[in-house]
Amino acid sequence: MSFSGFRLVSFGLITILLTSCGGKGLQCVDKPKADLDKDPFKNVKVEVGIDGSASMLGYVKNPGTRYSQAIDSLSAVLQNKPTQYWRIGRGEAVTEPQALTANEFLNARKEEFYDCKLPGSNFACVSSSLDQIYAIPKNNPKEDALRILLTDLEPDQSAIASLSGKISAELKENRGYKAVLLGVRSEYNGNVFSADTGNVALANYISDGKNVDQKGRPFYVLMTGPSATVDAIVKSLRQLPLDVNQAFRASSFAIDEIDTVTLDKTNINQKFNECMSQIGAIKKTRPPKSQMDQWLLLEQSCINKPLSLEIPSEPAVTLAGAELTPEMFKTSSPAVKLQSIAVSEDKMTMSLILDGEQIPKKTDQEIYISLQKRDLDQALWKNWNTTVATPDGAKTQNLALFISTLRGEVENAVQNPKKKEATQEAIKYCLGLTRTDK
Repeated sequence: MSFSGFRLVSFGLITILLTSCGGKGLQCVDKPKADLDKDPFKNVKVEVGIDGSASMLGYVKNPGTRYSQAIDSLSAVLQNKPTQYWRIGRGEAVTEPQALTANEFLNARKEEFYDCKLPGSNFACVSSSLDQIYAIPKNNPKEDALRILLTDLEPDQSAIASLSGKISAELKENRGYKAVLLGVRSEYNGNVFSADTGNVALANYISDGKNVDQKGRPFYVLMTGPSATVDAIVKSLRQLPLDVNQAFRASSFAIDEIDTVTLDKTNINQKFNECMSQIGAIKKTRPPKSQMDQWLLLEQSCINKPLSLEIPSEPAVTLAGAELTPEMFKTSSPAVKLQSIAVSEDKMTMSLILDGEQIPKKTDQEIYISLQKRDLDQALWKNWNTTVATPDGAKTQNLALFISTLRGEVENAVQNPKKKEATQEAIKYCLGLTRTDK
């Protein structure tokens, strides 16, 4: 972090408070308290479904693809967890999800899992029926359900409405649940089918010789379940030293959980000069202990020149791969000028200029800098989406429609106006400036 030069002036004093609004006192984002001592898989039954339709065949034509690695990764992460595996799809001979053993789930790395006409295949030919994962009942009402679905996520428009409705219903009926959509680009060698007609839309799309991070075929891991359990799965997958962690994207959906990304004071490595010092309170008010790291309180005695700040965020998987620009953020005051937004892996750094002279003397002003979840969705997935009319092997038909529909379902489920606003914020930095002239 760097600061512009300052000249000491005796008449001015600015206290700079970076915070978020809401609640009493210096309230920042009111996030759920994590119980670090609780096993996130306690009383949780895991249901893993894998799309068995022919559109998945191209992911396993070659050995060792990122898609195959994802199957291995899930198998490893869920080892010794109460897990049932399923083959998802409907056909002439199959109308319900097919139960799989753990070994049969690993057979999803092979072509005969998707192509019933191949010698040695023990599976019926099916078409995508993604909402089947939500038709699997909970046999024990005292248990929670973590549902995981591997798919290329190319349903038609009616199926999009059905799937998003099932996900929304799961979140409404189970307090503390969230949904996360993970996207990964993989090697691919096969046909791309129309999400509208089911016919071949793009024959023999091959990623060989292409940059897989940009031109690989996307596949998705869709999860719903208790927030702590979903987060544990995502964290475990991200920690595995496999190529599946490349070209990674994630969006989160929740009704009663706040997962807004805030600043992280612990990662600000700034040595303040004689004009700048950190303080612990403003107007004798401190933030709650649980929110201390979301705040940066500074006392500045030089107001004749703007202050340059680089403010890091806390880590969040939903930031990975986001292409963010200052223009995408909303600011509430001309005192703040955003200069740049940099995202590295799962962290963001916001560079801004704070001009204290824009704040009237002897007044307090709260300044909010925020990004809505819909805008973050766009920044994450804009290069992954295409339409039925323009099929592209490196993109997913109707992806933006699915994400937007699900986002709308979740937003409409929140009734409290203040909570609705809070749940729609993906990122929020808040600044409060108090100018006291002498």
